[in-house]
Amino acid sequence: MWMRTSSAEKKVYVEKYSYCEHGNLVKTESYVEGEESTSGIKITERICDEKGNIVKEFTYNTLDSTTKFYKESEVAEDGKLTAEIDETGENRTELIYNEGTDR
Repeated sequence: MWMRTSSAEKKVYVEKYSYCEHGNLVKTESYVEGEESTSGIKITERICDEKGNIVKEFTYNTLDSTTKFYKESEVAEDGKLTAEIDETGENRTELIYNEGTDR
């Protein structure tokens, strides 16, 4: 957990982190202490495949279901990102790497 205090407004900003068995960040919660019921909590959740590669990501506010954003990725056996799929699932962007590089 990480906390930051704003001296001008006397607010405490809180961020909590959770990691999977592969050491990847899989959940982040951030909020202003005491304002969770009025401003909500921003949550980002990530889903890993069996090798620890992030393949899906969801970001939302606990008080507003319309703010839910979704991102999906496809990953090759070597861990390289090969495609990104948008929120609708209709648009797929393939990534092609220059031979001998990871870009």
